[in-house]
Amino acid sequence: MNFKALIFAMPLTLAAQQHMIAPKETHHTAPAPEMSPSLVGKTTILIQAKARSEDLVKAYEFLKKEKPTYRISVRLANKQIISNVLEMTAMPNGTLFIFKSSTPQGATTQIVSIEEIVDFFYS
Repeated sequence: MNFKALIFAMPLTLAAQQHMIAPKETHHTAPAPEMSPSLVGKTTILIQAKARSEDLVKAYEFLKKEKPTYRISVRLANKQIISNVLEMTAMPNGTLFIFKSSTPQGATTQIVSIEEIVDFFYS
């Protein structure tokens, strides 16, 4: 028996076997999108536009009834504020609002999308 041939053949055989082993499958997934700190731990709820608009109108009416002498303002997503809101009307499908407000130049009317409304507050 030729031991030299056997000794040289063994490492080659082991090396060949290592290359023949199927690599482990790795599943690469796209990284999760970064979440705003204000959204961490919160749940997303889908609400129909009409139901959401009814809630917003009720909230406005509640503030108006609770302190009738205070002025109500609306903060929008673009950081604009509609001050001294006199009247708020939801359109029939609930996706748009008409705000009537009093300004030093007189009464103004603004149409705002439901997605733009952030909150109401006394001013």
